[in-house]
Order: sequence, then structure tokens, then C-alpha cells
Amino acid sequence: GSTSSQESVVGALAQKLSEGGSVAIFPEGRTSTGKEVLPFHGRLLKAAVENDYPVQAVAIGFYRDGQLRNHEVAFAPGESFVANFFRILGAPALDVGVICMPAMRAAGRGRRELAALARDQVVNALDHRCAT
Repeated sequence: GSTSSQESVVGALAQKLSEGGSVAIFPEGRTSTGKEVLPFHGRLLKAAVENDYPVQAVAIGFYRDGQLRNHEVAFAPGESFVANFFRILGAPALDVGVICMPAMRAAGRGRRELAALARDQVVNALDHRCAT
């Protein structure tokens, strides 16, 4: 999005956090094939970094028979939300794993560093879940 749009979102996030609330962001910034975790963008972590709010990475994995199957729920090229939703409803059942990592302090870290650390945690959690 535009810089003014990003600043507006970051301002809204900072406001919510300053009120003691929690926010969830999807830092990849777009959909993918589901076969890999895309780089995390640090822009939306600005409020956390500037105010030393904790950041907690959460990995979401879709599994069948212990194998990661995120590619089965990923959006196909040009697929709408409704089409994706109905395609998933008609597919064989998947288990969903939600893995919450320990919260990280943002103090002393830049946005990019914090984003990279969070991404590494997610990748490692998904890899570990598949290995067990």
C-alpha cells in the first residue's frame, strides 16, 4: 500500500496496543502457494519496536497424516475468497496446528530484525511439527 496508508495502519495498531489491546498481523503481506513461508515485512512492527511492545509469532499449519499440507489451502492464482472457501470445504479433512512461540521483546531490535526472527520461529515450528 501507499506510505500514508501504512502510517494510518501503524497509528491504529499503536493506539490499540497503548490501550492494552492485542493485534494480529499477517506479515507476509500476500498469499503464496503455501509451499514455503514468504519473507515477513517489518513495516507493521513499527509500533512494537518504537514502544517496546512484545511480539509473539504464531505458526499455523494444515496437516494430513502428519504431513504439512498448507499448499492445499493456499489461494490458487486468481482465486477469490469465496471460491477458495468452497474448495477447502469440499476437500478431504485437514488438521490445523496453531503453534504459539514465546513473546519477544522488541527493545533494541529493528523492524527487519524482529520480522526475520519471527519468520525463523515460524519456519522452525512448522519444520519441527512435520518431523515429529
